[in-house]
Amino acid sequence: MVFCIRKAVFTDDHECIKNIGQQIKSLGVPIELGLPFDFYNSFQAIKRWLPRLAEELRDHSVPCIAIHAPEGPVVTYQPEDFLDWAHDIGDLSNKVGARMIIFHPQRASMIDDDEALALLSSNIKSLQQETTATVVLETFSGGERFNYKCLAAARLPLCLDTSHMGHKDAVTLVEKRHDQIKHVHLSEAQGRVTHRPVGKEGKAVMKRLAELRWDGTVCIEYLDRYVKEMIEDCKWLTGIYGDI
Repeated sequence: MVFCIRKAVFTDDHECIKNIGQQIKSLGVPIELGLPFDFYNSFQAIKRWLPRLAEELRDHSVPCIAIHAPEGPVVTYQPEDFLDWAHDIGDLSNKVGARMIIFHPQRASMIDDDEALALLSSNIKSLQQETTATVVLETFSGGERFNYKCLAAARLPLCLDTSHMGHKDAVTLVEKRHDQIKHVHLSEAQGRVTHRPVGKEGKAVMKRLAELRWDGTVCIEYLDRYVKEMIEDCKWLTGIYGDI
């Protein structure tokens, strides 16, 4: 397994990208680069500084394991409508050598779920042809996004997010669909607060993945106030499972 921590980029200001490579390098661990949550709606402003961001990461030899570009229309009738914005993420991934690209599986209004899942699958495959990274969809229990059961049944590549699912469901997914899980967002939920440091439930998931000889990538995805804990847990987990 390969471990990294979440490092979000919130700005759409090109000037703020300067020296970000050195800042990230100083963390001392590999990263999953989190693009702004509302990436799609801010796309025209953001895309201008993606080449500079790639340069910063390359110039400082930042190990970027994954890119998380969460929000945007992933269900479209024409693949070109998805690729119009997702292409730039794939290009960024190729430039920084990322292994994974993660999207949130948004539902589409006015399209029934069966048709939408087919369109989603087609779009993911279209982007996969443009990038060397593996394109995956994050697991959720439901709501405005496709739940993990729909994604699993459609045989789509998955990012298991342990905060967005109940522990029992996460364990069941690991047991039944670990071959579809390519990436993990590791954290724990306490009540309504998600993305807290791992406890016994998160550790149990990692232990079972190791027993199954799963060899994907894992992002320690805590709230920003837990940066110290993310770094510590990344190093700790690498020491235990890094050779699997």
